[in-house]
Amino acid sequence: MESKLTLKDIFEKYYDPKEISETYFVNKSGFVDDALKLPLKQLAKIFKSGILKGDTLIKLGYSFLVPQLLIPSADFNKIIVADGIEKSIEELKKWVEKAPDAFDWTDAIKFMCELEGDSEHWNEKQEILRRSIQQIVKCDVMQSNPLSPISVPQADCLFIAYLETACLDIQTLCTALKNVSSLLKTGSYLVMMSIFGCTFYM
Repeated sequence: MESKLTLKDIFEKYYDPKEISETYFVNKSGFVDDALKLPLKQLAKIFKSGILKGDTLIKLGYSFLVPQLLIPSADFNKIIVADGIEKSIEELKKWVEKAPDAFDWTDAIKFMCELEGDSEHWNEKQEILRRSIQQIVKCDVMQSNPLSPISVPQADCLFIAYLETACLDIQTLCTALKNVSSLLKTGSYLVMMSIFGCTFYM
């Protein structure tokens, strides 16, 4: 009997971050406005509040979305990106290293800069983000140490995107949250972006 695929297996086998980005996250599709505007506005509001600052931000999740990190890169010296999907890690490394076949996030980055009121310096801001990303590592939120065997400093802020996509039920989600909390310093901040209540996923 064929073993049942886990959600993690499905992501690894079928999820293509570059194809999704090219299909949905460019201005010509209108998806930047329809799907990114509200969550990115909320992120901008949170990170521009002046409360969230420090040395290290860890962004953990199962998504290849560079614009999410644009505003935080101004307030944290170091960003560590931990992703549960190998293909997402590969695509992010391509963007950081300016590989010829890297996805072009210009439309969404310009939108984030417009939210800050500084659309003129979008290219400068994306270069700051590239320099801020110090590590890109694999994560498994079902492990007590999600980044094992990598050792990283505890974060001043943990930004989690779409953690629920790696969890089959509420119990699994609670376990994952307990595990990822080990990445935070005492008294630091947790920011979560989620997609609860959606009627479909791309």
